[in-house]
Amino acid sequence: MLQNDTVAAATANSAAAPSATNASPASLRVATHSEGTAALSAAVPRPRARPNLLTGAQEQTAIRYNRGKRFSRETIRGYQNVVRTPDDGDFGPNTVEAIARFQSQNGLEVDGKIGPATKRTLDAQVHHDAPTPNQPEPEPDADPQPVRDGGLTAHFALNEFRSKDGAGFPRSVIPVLRELAENLEVLRAEVGPIGITSGYRSPAHNRAVGGAKNSYHVRGMAADITVAGMTPRQVRAKVLSLIASGRMKQGGIGLYSTFVHYDTRGYAARW
Repeated sequence: MLQNDTVAAATANSAAAPSATNASPASLRVATHSEGTAALSAAVPRPRARPNLLTGAQEQTAIRYNRGKRFSRETIRGYQNVVRTPDDGDFGPNTVEAIARFQSQNGLEVDGKIGPATKRTLDAQVHHDAPTPNQPEPEPDADPQPVRDGGLTAHFALNEFRSKDGAGFPRSVIPVLRELAENLEVLRAEVGPIGITSGYRSPAHNRAVGGAKNSYHVRGMAADITVAGMTPRQVRAKVLSLIASGRMKQGGIGLYSTFVHYDTRGYAARW
């Protein structure tokens, strides 16, 4: 009798608490997914969202304003590339926020709108790598024996302008690179040693960093420079002063947060 009671109790317990074998496949999948999601959420920290510079109302006002300007999709995409946001050819919240950050970085009114001052600054940067009128596109890859080393001027050597991918210099860029170094010598005499953060770019390296096809860096006509003890704004002011006095060649000057772009294109371009 005792044996029968024990068997009955075991049977009842089995019915009350189904095993994993008897559980439905759907319930198993849900439990596994939930546990996995919880584990991942705990293990991987969420990236911090970049704080918005505009309120929601300001964003909507900027979107309406910019769309009302009826820029072409190609123009909008050019602006989006400058402000570093996906180039979908339309003004949405992400684009006006990126424009606001661009305005903040360039000392403009921060409203996300492409007004006259913001448009001038954007246009200058969109076109700063445009080729000099009537100047053919260079063919730097055509030189079978690139130059690897040597001096340019009293204080500048080729190695300082070397492409970041280690490529040699096509012989065709040496004369214009020397002209660039000669102009930088004038600046150096005023401010002291100059650091070259980017000089010549091989076509391959230029493509890798997203540079314009006709970039003056590929032509050997541009350098991004720094000067110890001076802010980029101070360096830019000194270059402008030397150009105004006729001591440095007219060209492109771009102000960035950590460096100044200077090139010898022969006509004024500012951004």
